[in-house]
Amino acid sequence: MFSDRQVEIFIGAFGSGKTEVSINYALALRQAGYDVVFADMDVVTPYFRSREARAELEEQGIKVIAPPMGSDSPAVPAEVLQSLQSPGNKRIVLDVGGDKHGAIAIGQFKPHLPEGSYHFNFVINTNRPFTSTEEGIMYIVNEIETVSRLKTTALINNTNLGPETTVEDVKSGSELIQQIADRLNVPVRFVTMSDAVAEQVKPGDFAQPVFKLDMFMVPAWLDGGYDGVMRHGNKGGKYKAAMKREYWLK
Repeated sequence: MFSDRQVEIFIGAFGSGKTEVSINYALALRQAGYDVVFADMDVVTPYFRSREARAELEEQGIKVIAPPMGSDSPAVPAEVLQSLQSPGNKRIVLDVGGDKHGAIAIGQFKPHLPEGSYHFNFVINTNRPFTSTEEGIMYIVNEIETVSRLKTTALINNTNLGPETTVEDVKSGSELIQQIADRLNVPVRFVTMSDAVAEQVKPGDFAQPVFKLDMFMVPAWLDGGYDGVMRHGNKGGKYKAAMKREYWLK
């Protein structure tokens, strides 16, 4: 289910859920036995920052690179460059901001990202205003590619309506995202969903692998809305259960 590329970049428009996807993907890599470095490079969004899951990631043995908690500095830590220059056997997961300003942050590392060494994963939630149409998605993809000077290598279907999501919602997103994939000539790597939605999936529902997410970036007004798990910020403890089961739907 994992590629042989050493660097995994996750980017997506505001509300795409790319931070949630990147955190879960890093944990899944670690569960599979990889040595993982996770970098919070989102200099755009102050509301859902992957650094808030730092304790959970570090407890699983993942090295986290991020500005200190409470810092609103838009600077990318120098350790990111150090990791890219000397990756060793590590897998590097980068959570990048999803507009042109965020794309600039990753674009500065282009000389250290030779073709074939990374995946530039564009995460899409077709239920968000700016990514609900083919034209809207293509506009954002083209803008980010131009500014970052990096080409999208894969799409990820993270279509959801929070705790109200159904399998049919995800299927509807798959149709639109496949159209974008065909235009860009890239694959859709996987489809994401919560455990509750994954339980409703039938064989043949999706052409791509299904990746099951645990929710870390749950806003206060949805606290307790996922699988009945009460959480306060990211302190609900569900990540411990996540490390005891498979992320990929069989």
